[in-house]
Amino acid sequence: MKDVLKAVILSKEDLIGIPDGFYVRYNEGDFRKNINEITDLLISKGFKEIETPIFDMFELYQRTIGEEKTRELFVYKTESNDFLVPRYDITSQIVRFFRTRIDKLEKPIKVFYYGDVFRNPYVLWREKQFKQLGVEVIGLGSEVEKYLFSVLSEVLRILKRNMFIGEFVLVVNYVNIIEYFLSKFDEVERKIIRKLISSKDIGTLRKILPKEATTLEKIFLPIDKRDLGKVLKDIGIDDETISKATSCIEDLNIEEEVIVDISLLPPFDYYDGIYFNVYASNVNGSLISGGRYDKLTHKFGYSETAIGFSINF
Repeated sequence: MKDVLKAVILSKEDLIGIPDGFYVRYNEGDFRKNINEITDLLISKGFKEIETPIFDMFELYQRTIGEEKTRELFVYKTESNDFLVPRYDITSQIVRFFRTRIDKLEKPIKVFYYGDVFRNPYVLWREKQFKQLGVEVIGLGSEVEKYLFSVLSEVLRILKRNMFIGEFVLVVNYVNIIEYFLSKFDEVERKIIRKLISSKDIGTLRKILPKEATTLEKIFLPIDKRDLGKVLKDIGIDDETISKATSCIEDLNIEEEVIVDISLLPPFDYYDGIYFNVYASNVNGSLISGGRYDKLTHKFGYSETAIGFSINF
C-alpha cells in the first residue's frame, strides 16, 4: 500500500506543469532573428539599450497607469511591509529613471528595451507573461511623432520581410478627442462611458446616452484621415482639438495605410496625444501599441515631449 501511494505521489509530481498564462521558450531561432534585426536598426539610429528592474514598487504603477489597471498587478508584500510588483509597464520605469538626469543629458534621449512584463488580465485567454521590445524618445520637440513613425515603418518592414507578420493595419487616434467629448459629463459618468467606449459596447451606450446616438455612430466608424476634420466638426469637437488632431495625424511620416478610430482608447492614463495600435492578420490582439505621453513626465516633476511604442512577442 505504501509503495502504491508513493508511486501516485511521484507521478503527480512529474505532472506539475507551468501555471496558466506563463511560458517556456525553446529553440526560437526565427523569433530571435527579428529581435536582432530590430535592435541593430535601433542602435544604428543612435538608440541606447536600457534595462529596468524585474520587480518594482506598487506605488510606481499606482501613480502612472490608473486605478483601474492596478487590479492587473501581481502584488507581493515583503517582510519590511513594502509592496512589490513584477514588472508591469517598462515605460513608467524609464520615465522615472530620467527624472534626476533629464537636465544633464543631451536631448533627444532615445532608448530601447527588451524584457518580460507580467500582467494579471481580466480575460482568461490573455497571457500573463510576455516579452516586449520597446522604444522611447524623450525631448525631441515638435518632430517627435514624425520621427517615431519613421522608425515604426522600418520596424514593420523587417517583420514583414521575415514573414513574422502577414497583412497588417495601423489604427490611430488622438486621445484628446474623446476627452473633449467626455468633458460634458461628471467624473463618475466619464469613467463609465470611457470604459464602454473602450470595450466597444455601443448597445449600452445607446441606452444610457440616447441623445448622443448620432455622435456615437460616428465615434465607432473607421475614418479616412483625410475626412477626420469634417467628422470631428460634425460631432461637436472644438476647433483647437480638431486642429491639433488633424495636423498630427495627417503629417505622420509613414508609408502604410492609416485608419483613424476615435473609439481606440489607450489602456493607461498617461497617454495625452496620439495613440496607435498595429494589428496583424496572424496575431491575436494588437502586435504593436504606443503613443504620446508627455503627461507621464509631469508625474515625475519634469516636462518633456515623450513618445514610444512596444512590440508584444
